[in-house]
Amino acid sequence: MKNKISKAIRFSAIFLLTGILILTADIAFSQNDAEGSKDPALFTRMKGYHIYRYDDLQFDQYEFKISSEKPRSLRATPC
Repeated sequence: MKNKISKAIRFSAIFLLTGILILTADIAFSQNDAEGSKDPALFTRMKGYHIYRYDDLQFDQYEFKISSEKPRSLRATPC
């Protein structure tokens, strides 16, 4: 009888410690967002993701090659 109680206490302790470890691991391994960054007003962030880089640009431009001719530019401006 004493042996069964001892096993039950040991199982309960292991189960409790495992639960605490799992709950604290999420906090310990969470990453901080880049300074000054924020989520867009229209979207919610997917769980487990963070903002690792943030550039506050009024507009941006990207140059790409369409053919062997000269490169073309695409400019994005705010709406």
